[in-house]
Amino acid sequence: MRFTTVSLLSLATILPCPTSAFTPSGFASSRIFSTELNVAESISTLNEAPSVDVALNVQDHSTLQEEDDEDDDDDDAPTSPIPKTKQNGPKRSAMKPNQDVNFLLKRTRQILAKERKTSTSNDVVKNLETFHWLIDAWAKSNHPNAPENALALYNAIQEYTNDNNGGIGSGPTIKTLTKVLNVFAKSGRGGDAAKAILEEYITGEDHDDCDGTHAMKPNVYTYTAILEAYACTTNPQPSFSNAFAAQNLCQWMETKNDPMIKPNARSYNAVIRSWGNCGDDAGAIKAEECLRRMERLYIKEQREAMKGEEAGVTSDGDDNDENDGRGDVVNVSVRPKPNIWNYNTVLNAWANRSVEGNAERAEALLNQMGQTMTEGDEDDRDTRSDDDNSLPLRPSPNTISYNVVIDAYAKNGEGEKAERLLRTMEDQYNTGQNTNSKPNTRSYNSVMNAHAKSVEKNGAVKAEHILRGMITAEGDNDSSVGVKPDFVSFATVINAWARSFEHGKAERALKLYREMVGLYEQGAKSMRPNVVIFNAIINACAYTIGDPSEQRQAMLIANTMFRELEASPFGKPDQITYGTFLKVCQNQMPNSEAKGQMVNVVFRKCAREGQVGQFVLDQMKTVASPKEFVALLGGASRTLILDDLPHEWRCNVVEGKRRRRITLL
Repeated sequence: MRFTTVSLLSLATILPCPTSAFTPSGFASSRIFSTELNVAESISTLNEAPSVDVALNVQDHSTLQEEDDEDDDDDDAPTSPIPKTKQNGPKRSAMKPNQDVNFLLKRTRQILAKERKTSTSNDVVKNLETFHWLIDAWAKSNHPNAPENALALYNAIQEYTNDNNGGIGSGPTIKTLTKVLNVFAKSGRGGDAAKAILEEYITGEDHDDCDGTHAMKPNVYTYTAILEAYACTTNPQPSFSNAFAAQNLCQWMETKNDPMIKPNARSYNAVIRSWGNCGDDAGAIKAEECLRRMERLYIKEQREAMKGEEAGVTSDGDDNDENDGRGDVVNVSVRPKPNIWNYNTVLNAWANRSVEGNAERAEALLNQMGQTMTEGDEDDRDTRSDDDNSLPLRPSPNTISYNVVIDAYAKNGEGEKAERLLRTMEDQYNTGQNTNSKPNTRSYNSVMNAHAKSVEKNGAVKAEHILRGMITAEGDNDSSVGVKPDFVSFATVINAWARSFEHGKAERALKLYREMVGLYEQGAKSMRPNVVIFNAIINACAYTIGDPSEQRQAMLIANTMFRELEASPFGKPDQITYGTFLKVCQNQMPNSEAKGQMVNVVFRKCAREGQVGQFVLDQMKTVASPKEFVALLGGASRTLILDDLPHEWRCNVVEGKRRRRITLL
């Protein structure tokens, strides 16, 4: 393989080598390396990037909407200290970082300040609804000190009540304390911390409501908040001890004769989540056992009710339409009927780990949804009693249910199985068998991701075929699925080509990028490219195979993407861009003076931009000769580590996929 001198020099001209000494201040300015950072996520490991974009967090799929439906309290405070403005958004919107949290801090300080009691100008009215609104806002703030602020507000209610000058009425209620526990749950502090708060604050309370019930008597929502705190524990990491504690508390609730404490579907879901968060097969098995227990208890009680052996009010146990869930109204029904969120959370427990057989276990449960519940043990759970009308039906799977299982197959690179489920969704929706199974963009993206990770030779072709079907989809939502692609759709297929062993994959990736830009310029704002797309195309160039002409074409495409990234408003090179371009130099250029010059220029500019991360350092150890490495980095490649380099060379690097998403989104 040979590169002509002319072609190599033409490539090098866009990366001018400075003649000054190699210091950050000595870099010559270069037109190609100046853009504004706009990164949704860099591809530190190109083979894994689409799964991050496509799958997002499957646990969020199975629980987030339930939390949105049940967690958000009524916004019944006409004198709310934070006015409903466009800045703050509707009541269900999450707090925006920095600006809204600072505003919340300001309002909390105002309402806690004693001097505000006598202020009459632009005062923050202190009533119970105002405090409740603020505590709810802290629950959604993601602020590290949210629990402390919620407790301070709770204590302030007691203080204002004792002073008899705050307009708080009889003081905090169990609804108030439950809201505080909810802040602890969402903060990840753990169930033990939430339980300790409950035990501390209900001691010595003797306020009675007008109907004679205890004002601070915990109810099902109070204990469910503690269960959810166990499920959401992040420090320490989720463990079996948290799951066992949640299960024991739920079983204790079952034994109480008080219907106000009996666990509901959400209570059980917190226990299921606790087991699922353990992250192994044993946790998933326990999560499914909890679901089966719910089924058995519900069936037993339904049959007893039909026989007249139990009196009182019964219900289907569906908690999704309950009151705001903080103590004013409590569902006094007996055993709850497992709802769609319970099943989806178990599906997620199986799908959380890419272990052989787990996706099949998830699909087995998916296939049982919509079928008759059974009373048998685990060995009999697949038997059906269609002739027994006393047995209720499980909820039919919805889009989330299918997406969780599709993503489980995607993690294993089982594209055919993932696509089979997608076609089942389409068929059930289009025929009217299950209108809740309509595929969404995430469904298609996950299947394309499964093909991208597949070991099949034509995985990229199949992924692009699905994308083409989305682009050409016609019809409205009443007659066809009609799902359109988004940024992730194109990014996934581009990455599928980058991972493939097909000839001409760099050209195919570049063509998709051109198409994506065209759609964006036509008004499809969701198609706006970012540095991830550029990195994926450069990565396709790095692993292009073929004859010298194809390798030369790959080098030219990589060079083109560098230039276009600099000239576009879509972002600027990050450490992945630099590292991947160095990989292109290593794989597509012969050892020559021109290659050394190219590596020299790329690394110097990378250091000047503060983007020398671990990925770049690893590539330099491969692409640079020992002499070049010492000259550029000042040490031997075998012993040099990232911390040995000047801080200014690495000051703008963001390591780790999760940290990049948090920092750069």
